[in-house]
Amino acid sequence: MKTRRLDLQRIRQEQKVTQLQLSELTGYPQSFISQIERGKVSVPMSFIKKLGEEFHIDNMDDYVTYIDITKPNKSAGVSELVQAPVQDQKPEVEVQQEPSTSTEKATIDRLVELLERSEQRNEKLEKEVASLRAEIEALKG
Repeated sequence: MKTRRLDLQRIRQEQKVTQLQLSELTGYPQSFISQIERGKVSVPMSFIKKLGEEFHIDNMDDYVTYIDITKPNKSAGVSELVQAPVQDQKPEVEVQQEPSTSTEKATIDRLVELLERSEQRNEKLEKEVASLRAEIEALKG
């Protein structure tokens, strides 16, 4: 499984903005921005796009890396995760061979469509969760 990591602190330093200012610019809670910087959450594409637009960054790929997260074998301990950077790879749906039938092609097209919709829903939910966390923090404070 791959997860996106964003060098958000580097972007903030280059743009000379604080987490709070970035929160106000993007509409995402400061706590969520902090979680991104600490590598606690996968970064939604909507957030990456918003940053690129706000700061006029043409190539956000310079700030994004993809981490492969896999479970180790049983002897290493089930609760531990091993993280290994994946060199300049982006998550893609890879097809080993050309589909041999129109049914296979239709199935692959449908799976790709489902994957894209799932990613969009995931980004929407991540933003909603971040917003709810901010509301909870505001109520606590």
